[in-house]
Parts: sequence; structure tokens; C-alpha cells
Amino acid sequence: MLGRQRSEVDPVASTPFRSSHNQNSSGTNFAIFAVLLVVIRVVFALIALRTIGHDFHKGPFFSSRESSWIRLFNNWDATHYQEISQFGYHKFESRAFLPAYPLLIRSVSPIVGRLLGGLLIAWIGAVFAIWGVIDVARKYVSTSTALVSGALLAWNPVSVFLISGYPESLLVATMIWSLRFCLDRRWLPAALLAAFASCTMPQGVAASVVVVTAVVISESGRMRFLRAMFYGILGEAGSLGFLIYNGFATGNVLASQRAAQMGWHEHLTYPFHIALRLVAILINGHHQIQIESVFVINAIAGALGIASIGFAIYIAFRYKSLELPAVLLIVANLLSLSTIDGGSESTARFIFFTAPLYIFVAVGLEMFSQPVRRAVVGTVMLVCCSSAILFGLQFNLGWWFT
Repeated sequence: MLGRQRSEVDPVASTPFRSSHNQNSSGTNFAIFAVLLVVIRVVFALIALRTIGHDFHKGPFFSSRESSWIRLFNNWDATHYQEISQFGYHKFESRAFLPAYPLLIRSVSPIVGRLLGGLLIAWIGAVFAIWGVIDVARKYVSTSTALVSGALLAWNPVSVFLISGYPESLLVATMIWSLRFCLDRRWLPAALLAAFASCTMPQGVAASVVVVTAVVISESGRMRFLRAMFYGILGEAGSLGFLIYNGFATGNVLASQRAAQMGWHEHLTYPFHIALRLVAILINGHHQIQIESVFVINAIAGALGIASIGFAIYIAFRYKSLELPAVLLIVANLLSLSTIDGGSESTARFIFFTAPLYIFVAVGLEMFSQPVRRAVVGTVMLVCCSSAILFGLQFNLGWWFT
């Protein structure tokens, strides 16, 4: 595979790298575009919650509607991150949540408060996440298709987590920029970002796998294996540090896994069990329509995760330049699909925030003719935006299972 030549229709070959001057100019434009997307996404969410939200029936898990706009974005598991930022890991179940995001909240809380601080961190992370996705996608596809990939991330069906008090935006940002530095063979910043990703969410450990892979296939000589080992360990420093901390604090280095199993019934399963389980629930279950709609989006996400793995393998076999994004997508999706059996209602959260997913969506779009591509993009954006509004409302009205 490594020796395979690009074909004449290689999407990478058809869009050669720009000069450094043009790259810097485009990078600035991409950053501005990402800021605008996040601002529009947040404002639209507020408007929707303040208007349409009053016409929706309140869910069974919320006793009353929240009037504070800040608290609208800090529901469900966001409260755990807030508690950790204030009190540390004073509850055993809170050890299921990794420390990077709570530590950032604590660092800014003296200035802007915990609730607003958590949101500002998430929004800034969202800007870097969208920017990074566009920037990496532009290496393989046209600028217009790269911008579409960023818009799809900003308006994915569960994008409420991108702008709420959750660490998803930080996960995507750190993973995609770690990949970006790997593509430029800048191993140290790539490993440091991978280390941050590894203590943000469990899927973040996939970033260091990419760093190791990149060093091995990009360098020559026997020393590359030692370099790969060094940067791989550095890339897992966040996760390893949390394991050591739990070992000293509780006597069990796997306390976070134990807490996840106790509080959310999470455990290892074979990778594709999630999608099959959700389909069975939909066929055999008799739930209220709001809950069934959540299962539908998660079943779709599970199917998307499986399909994206197959597509990534196919693309990586054909085009050598897409091997690293493929490795990141495959490892992250396998981690997501094999570790959340008990919390299958969270499948969409993990699949839709797999950083390179939107790179391969962009590559797939680029394979269509321009008229077909426009029709597909229009349809997909309409479905994503509608779903994002619907599930954002359910999240804030108490129907969402996280």
C-alpha cells in the first residue's frame, strides 16, 4: 500500500499544495469562516430555544425549563464537568470524565465564572475544530468542498454538543491539528496535541496512534522506531497521567473505566454491536416518539461509523496521501463502537465528532460531478440542519439521553 502510485483521478493530485504565502492567506480566511460558523450556530441555537422551544413538551428528566441562556447550554453531563472544575474528583462516578476540560474551566473561572467559562472554552475549541477540518480537507479537495466539510461539522445532527458545556469541540480541535502537524512532519506539536486529546475524551488516545504511524512511514532508518516510541508515549501522556493519578487517589489505575461502568454501564463489546443493538431497539421497542427519534439518529450514526471505516480503508489503499487520516478515523471509530454498549444512546456523540470523518466526506463529495455534488450537499445540509435543531431542542428540554 505504501508503494502504490496515485491514480490519475487522485483527488489529492488534482489539487496540489499551494505556496506558503497562499496557505497562510487561506488559513486566515478559513479561521474567519470558522468564527462566523460558530457565531451563527450559537445565535441560531439561542433563537430556536427561546422561540420554538416553548412549543415543545418538556421531557421527563427536567422538572422545569431553564430561563438562564447560559444554563441552556450546560445540561446533562455538563454538570459533571462543572462539579469537577469546582470540587475536583470528590465523587467516584465523576472519574469517568477526563480532566482536560474541567482544568481549563477552573483556569478561567476566576475571570468569567465557571458556566460562561466552560462555554467560551467550548466555542473557542469549536472555532479551531472547524478551522482545522477545513484546513486539512483543503489539502485533498477544492476550497468550496473543504468549506462544506467545516459547515457539516458545525451543523452535524448532534452539533449541540459542539456549542454546549462539553469537551467535544476540544477533542476535535486537538485531534485534527495533531493530524495537521503530522502531515507536515512536525512531530513534537503533533504529540503534544495528542497528549491533550488523550486526557480530553477516551477517543483521544487515537491521536497518538497516528503520530506513531506517521513517524514510522515518513522517516527512514532504525532510529525511526525509537522516535515513534518516544512520540507515541508523549502522545499518551495525558491518558497515562490520569491513570497514575487515579492509582494514587483510589488504588485502582482503572478507576475511570470502573466509574463509567458503574454510572453508565459502559463496557467493551465487539465493534459493530452498537448499530445492531439500536436497530433491534427500534424494531422491537415501543417508546415515545421523542426517545425513538434519539435512537434513530444513533442507529444512523452507528451505520455511518461502520461505512466510514470501510470507505477509509478503500481510500487509503488507493491514495497513499490519505493513509494518516484513515488511520485516525478507523482507530477512533473502533474505539467508539466497541466501548459504549451500555450507553448506546451516545453513539452519535462519538461518531459525529470523529475528527477526520469530514475529511472523507469531502473526499467522497469530490468524486461526484459538480451538479450532482451541489444536489447532494444541499440535501445533506438540509437534513443535518433540521436534525441539529430538533435534537438541540430535545437536549435542552429533557428528552436527550447522554
